Amino acid sequence: MKTLELDVKDQKLDFKTAEKMADSKAEAELGDCIRLGWYNDELKLVSPDHLLGSPEKPQQGVESFAKSRGAEMEIDVYGGRYRFYYKQFAD
Repeated sequence: MKTLELDVKDQKLDFKTAEKMADSKAEAELGDCIRLGWYNDELKLVSPDHLLGSPEKPQQGVESFAKSRGAEMEIDVYGGRYRFYYKQFAD
């Protein structure tokens, strides 16, 4: 799985802004794609919501889920604060 890092200078970056940035970057890289999951390190939240990993690696559950569903790209926003997983739609 390819990982792209989006560094952001804005200290007040919220989840919705990070989500829009990641969606735009994924579409630019993959074309028509679907987000398989996300992780919010600040609040320790994941989607799908039942996939929170261990206390040491809380993002591990959603990352494993995305990989098992064929995720092709992880977009890491703001040094791991937000992570999003995408898969290209098949033709």
